[in-house]
Amino acid sequence: HPRFSLAAPSAATTLMMPRVIDRFRREAPQAELRIQRIGPDIGEALESGRIDLAIGGFGRVSPGFAKEILLEERMVWALRADHPAAGQPLTVARLCELPLLMLSAADMGEAVEGRVSSGGVERRVVWDDGGLEKALEGCDQRGVVVTIDDAQAALAIVASTDMAALVPKRTAEAWAGPYRLALLEPPYESRPI
Repeated sequence: HPRFSLAAPSAATTLMMPRVIDRFRREAPQAELRIQRIGPDIGEALESGRIDLAIGGFGRVSPGFAKEILLEERMVWALRADHPAAGQPLTVARLCELPLLMLSAADMGEAVEGRVSSGGVERRVVWDDGGLEKALEGCDQRGVVVTIDDAQAALAIVASTDMAALVPKRTAEAWAGPYRLALLEPPYESRPI
């Protein structure tokens, strides 16, 4: 039986794989699909054939790889629905007062401008385009107090704490009901990813 290996972040797996797997089973009923998280060695894994396809936030890739844009994503702030800041538009001053949770891959310490390059593949490891960092420059307190690499886990944490998390909009919308979340637009310029 043919076997295919795919690497993707948990948010992409949760949102995209139900439809992908449905089609995969129809079109390749005898094949096996293995899905795993993207690791720091994704370039080498693709080059060696351990991974056939990777889904994620990628920048430049070496000529041996093909890259295609699947979707464009915007970031939103998520808070629990009954949070005092949830019923009003978010401001930079309010963000300065909140404990913040950021999404970032485990190897973010090696990042340059939110990206890590390895094995001919540049991937995004910090899910902010720099707008937040600029917006928070004047803050006296708080800031980022938790960093985590899983968007759904970030939303679960926000649902039961006083924290605010910057997360991909599609993921936030999918979990806003079950986790009882309020979603707010960033109060600073935020480009799509």
